[in-house]
Amino acid sequence: MAIFLSQLTLTKAWTWFSARKVIFSSPRRHELIRRGMASDRASAAETTRFDFLVIGGGSGGLAGARRAAELGANTAVIESHKLGGTCVNVGCVPKKVMWNAAVHAEYLHDHSDYGFASENAQFSWETLKAKRDAYVSHLNRIYRNNLDKAKIQTIQGYARFTDDPEPTVEVNGRKVTAAHILIATGGQPSVLSDDEVPGASLGITSDGFFELETLPKRSVIVGAGYIAVEMAGILATLGSKTSLVIRQTGVLRNFDAFISANCTKELQNNGIDLWKNSQVKSVSKTDKGLEVTIVTKDPEKKNDEKISTIEEVECLLWAIGRQPNTSGLNIGSMVTMYTYSAYEELGL
Repeated sequence: MAIFLSQLTLTKAWTWFSARKVIFSSPRRHELIRRGMASDRASAAETTRFDFLVIGGGSGGLAGARRAAELGANTAVIESHKLGGTCVNVGCVPKKVMWNAAVHAEYLHDHSDYGFASENAQFSWETLKAKRDAYVSHLNRIYRNNLDKAKIQTIQGYARFTDDPEPTVEVNGRKVTAAHILIATGGQPSVLSDDEVPGASLGITSDGFFELETLPKRSVIVGAGYIAVEMAGILATLGSKTSLVIRQTGVLRNFDAFISANCTKELQNNGIDLWKNSQVKSVSKTDKGLEVTIVTKDPEKKNDEKISTIEEVECLLWAIGRQPNTSGLNIGSMVTMYTYSAYEELGL
């Protein structure tokens, strides 16, 4: 990096002195200078300026924006999706609705013991989804109204940092800058490519779980974290035949050992087919659904592998972790540019 920056410095210095010689030795130098100043003014006029700019309309970004506005800052929020971020749209809030539905399904098993007749109780995934989505949309409107009341401008679209001299982002062809820019883009589910696991793209993530229109008859969840455990528990309790594929012998390995051990046991007690020491080798599509091929290793025999297949899968859900949602922001270019500026000020 140091060599690269040094080369840039030399190149920039040579370009400046060469241009200076040409401009100031030319009889048209005053005209060129006037044109340059006019161009700078036009560029500045095309850029919208704020005191505080937030990229990301999730919990952190909205809290930061509203606090800045309370303190008198001219503030804007850039959001590419729906206000509220992961938690409101594809996380905590809709997940808890689904979890509560699963709790009601559990209660039905005990109703007869308390004198309630519930033999004919029927569950409708479609009804639950419609009511859940309506509730989330209501929250989206509340967030928007709160921003409007605080006189915070909402900009819909994807932000990308430009190569301008000062920190600037471009959204839908429009340039926006601010004295302070908060990057609060949150995270997104990690996914495997088809090169890593053939057919991996045939599966969905936790985001896609909330787009399911019907209850899958056969589900396979991959992962041992709390998202995988929650998804598996919800689907199984609501009536989907569910398998959970984990790389080691237990779920929630980063939690307390007592919690990990008991949760692993309870998943199996509640009818979830737990595939230990296993990984998905490939996924293919058939007339009857997805065919998931799994390789299971014997921890005591390193070279002993067993290949198995789960057929007629309607939902393959990857819950293998999350990663920063920064792709497309062009942050690398921005960091390089300002690192270069710092080196230049130091004379390096």
